[in-house]
Amino acid sequence: MLGVNSIDPAWFENANCYRYARVSRDHAHESGLKTVFVPSVYDFNYMAKEEIKQVTRSALAQEVIYGNNQGKRSLDKTYLADAMGTGRVSIHTLQPVRRIEQRPDGDYLLTVRGINE
Repeated sequence: MLGVNSIDPAWFENANCYRYARVSRDHAHESGLKTVFVPSVYDFNYMAKEEIKQVTRSALAQEVIYGNNQGKRSLDKTYLADAMGTGRVSIHTLQPVRRIEQRPDGDYLLTVRGINE
């Protein structure tokens, strides 16, 4: 559901945004280390469009730490959105879940503790 995918190695070899990753990889190989491509939930096809400025930039706009607002199929766009769509779920801030239990009817009951800022 999160859209795990892998980067196209051919695109990686030519993409300007991965120039320094290629330099790092080459130095690692020269030192005898191996490298691998790690699958990601960021849509690499979207990133390729970001690089040529066909879509709103996210990963290439330094949003990595702040949530990747475009090309990532994050929890708020997938699992949580589906849960909210049922009408049976609400999300509240400052409410850490302390316990989850399944009721006899199959529903789940969460025990939360309210906190303040």
